[in-house]
Formats: sequence, C-alpha cells, structure tokens
Amino acid sequence: STAVGTNSSSLPIKPIAFTDSGAYTCAVTNSCGTTTSKVISLSVNFAPSIKVQPLSQTLYLNQSVTFMVVAAGKPMPTYVWRKNGIVLSNATSASYTISTPGVNDSGKYTVTASNIVGSLTSDTANFYARVNSVVAGQNHNLILKTDGTTWAFGANYNGQLGDGTTTNRLTPVQITSMSNVQSVAAGWNHSLFLKTDGTLWACGSNSNGQLGDGTMTDRSLPVQVMSNVLSIAGGGLHSLIIKNGGALWSCGSNSNGQLGDSTTTDHSSPVLVTSLSNVQSVAAGYDFSLILKNDGTLWVCGDNISGQLGDGTTTDRSTPVQVMTLSNVQSVAAGESHSLFLKSNGTLWSCGNNIFGQLGDGTNNNHLTPVQIGSMNNVLNIAIGASHSLIMKTDSTLWVCGWNAFGQLGDGTANNRSTFEQVTGIAKAHNITAGEEHSLVLKSDNTLSACGDNSSGQLGNGTTNGQLTPIDVLFK
Repeated sequence: STAVGTNSSSLPIKPIAFTDSGAYTCAVTNSCGTTTSKVISLSVNFAPSIKVQPLSQTLYLNQSVTFMVVAAGKPMPTYVWRKNGIVLSNATSASYTISTPGVNDSGKYTVTASNIVGSLTSDTANFYARVNSVVAGQNHNLILKTDGTTWAFGANYNGQLGDGTTTNRLTPVQITSMSNVQSVAAGWNHSLFLKTDGTLWACGSNSNGQLGDGTMTDRSLPVQVMSNVLSIAGGGLHSLIIKNGGALWSCGSNSNGQLGDSTTTDHSSPVLVTSLSNVQSVAAGYDFSLILKNDGTLWVCGDNISGQLGDGTTTDRSTPVQVMTLSNVQSVAAGESHSLFLKSNGTLWSCGNNIFGQLGDGTNNNHLTPVQIGSMNNVLNIAIGASHSLIMKTDSTLWVCGWNAFGQLGDGTANNRSTFEQVTGIAKAHNITAGEEHSLVLKSDNTLSACGDNSSGQLGNGTTNGQLTPIDVLFK
C-alpha cells in the first residue's frame, strides 16, 4: 500500500536493506484505466548477529546448567555448540543444557550461528562444576567443600590457616569465619578466599603486602581485600586477582617484576596491570606470573633466571610479554622456577628449570621456550610443586616427575624422575595440587590422599611422619 517508485517500468533498489523485504506490485495506468500486476515477494537475507551472549557459570555438581544465545539472521541461523573447541554432538539449538554436570563438564563453551550468508561465533562462556577441591601452599593446604565451607591443615606459623591461631594443624580444621566460598588459592605462606558474592579475603604472611589489605601485618583471621573478583592465584610472596570483566590486579613482592605493573616496587594494595585485558586465568610461581587471556594467548612476567617465562630468554620482565611459540593454551601451572602449559588439544608443554627432571622430557636440561612432552596426551589437569610436576589424564590416572627427595611423587621411592611415570596406587583422581615437597590428590569418591614431607602436618594424617606413597587424609 506504500508507493516506492513512479513513472518507470523498473524499480531499482540500491543498496538493498533488510527493511526492503516485502510484497511488491506495479500499477500501470493510461487514459483508459489502471491494471495492477501480480504480487511478487522480495526476501532479503543477512548474516547472523548475536544479540545476547552465553554467560559463564559456576555451579555445584548435579545442578542443571544451561547456556543460551540469542541470534538474528535471515534465513534463521542454525547452531553448533563446542566445548574447548570440540563440536558437541546433538547440540544444535540456541540453548545447550547439561542436566547433571560433573567434573569433566568444566570447560570453555562457544556456539557458532550460521546461515547461507555467513557465520559468527559467540564469546566464550566458562563453566566450572564445583566439587570438593584442595590447594597447597608451601607447607599448608586448603580444602573447599561443596557447601562453601573451607578447611585447612599443615603449617600455620604466619596464620595462613585462618583459624585465628598460629598453631600447626595435623588434621583439617574448619575456618569458621569463612562461608559461601567459591574458590581458594594458596601462596607460599598465605591464603586467599573468593566468596560467592565476589569478595576476596586473605590471611597469613603479609611481609611484602601479599594479602593486599594495605598493610604488611600478618593476619591469622581472613580480612576482606576487594570486591567484584572473578579468580585468584597465590605465589611465593605475591597475589594475582582477576576482576569481573577480565582486568588483572596484583599485590605483594615485586622484586623481579612479577606484579606486571612495569616496576619492581612492592605493593601492599592491589594495583591494576594496565597493559592487559580480557584475562581468563592466572598462575603464580614463586616470583613469576603466568597469564592466560580469553583468546588462548599466554603472557608472562617476573623472574626468568631459568627460562620459566618461556620467551626464549633469561631476562626478567616487569611488563607482561606474550609467549609467541604457544597458542590455544587452556591452563597453566607455575612452580618455584618451572612452568607447565596444557593446550586445548590435551597436549602438555613445559619450560624452565629442569635440574630434577621436573619438565618431564627425559633430560635435566633447562628449556627457555616450551617443549612438548610427547608422552603426555589426553591431559586434563596440571599441578606443580616447588620442583616436581603432577599430571591428571582424561582417564583419571595420575602421572608424576621431578624432585622426589621426600617421596612427593608417591611412587614408593625417593628417586627423582625425569620422565612422567604413573602412580599406580591412585585411581579416579579428579583434583591434584602440590606444595613445596608434598602432593595431594582428591579422588572422585571425595577421599583425599597425600604423600611427601609432613614436618608441619601437611599430609593431614595426624602425624609429622613423611610418606613415600599416598595415604589418606583424616577428613570427612
């Protein structure tokens, strides 16, 4: 009913737009009368656009999780969902639901919307299934239960257990002041707690301001530090904090530039690392930092004396630099002076100090750039102690290498290993962590095993006797 052209036998539409879609007729008139043509339809196609992105989520086990995207396009788009870059079968609608998520469902999810004009992939949505988890500091450990309570055991000289004392604990004790906790991190002698409301709390050693509370006073009870926090990591004497939106903040010791703020000045309050954005996860070594961005690129700063930064040099970096030889990195782990990298295809890479064989490449040679460990494929999780490495594969088997003077490899000996060997006494592992000279494995039945040095009670079995093979932690 709307006139769009006159006095011509043709109707050019240049440039064409979606709003030009519709039903068209042509009225032909002369002195004898008017006749109208039959109706013709014009349908204008356009490439997909994503109006609402899928959102990252963290949920308890067995709670249904749904990712959803809202897309436009003509014709209407079709959908393909991927987890860690791998196509999910039968996931071809605008939403994807995991009815009873388990540990292995944790990962990075994207959806591609396509039609005959083009395709577009969504932002990455991260999903983490919350289970009992454990993290290790130098000689202390933190346990997070699925009810949001936290428990601690081992060394407590600086109040790092958060129970209001400086008494070592030979079995786990509850940190009663902490509830609704969604993740925990342990530095050398300090502890970090991220609550479900996004607030960050810290306790323990604060000699270099690593607690981030603006002081250098040790705390035996957790104090609140920041809000709107997404993820945390503890290093030797420093802490790394990712806030909502992917901004990276850091505090504590900065003697080697590990805070990434282009200085070597310590900070007792968190400072923004202005050179980076879209940060997804971080790992903190003794005095260096590994930073993983949303695009799978790896950035590094801090001490590099053994090549642990992987940039091909032994030069310290006070501003993060990209490791150009690695891409599609899924997770990172940092030790005293070596690093592990897990790529999205399940391959393992390592660099840095290798004096005890902790890189797992069969040598004792340091590596200044990451080398692939050819024997390690289908890797699901990685962890590092001071000079030893733990690997969990997709079949839930545990593999170890490196320093073993205290039995921290759990193979029944005190012999160092330069290649990864399976710990036959552990099956169905689902969470691994390592301290300076001890290791912890949380199994799928939620029992916890530990081995290695126990001088501060860090094995949690009620004694201070070291163990060459994994033993049960006395914890319910």
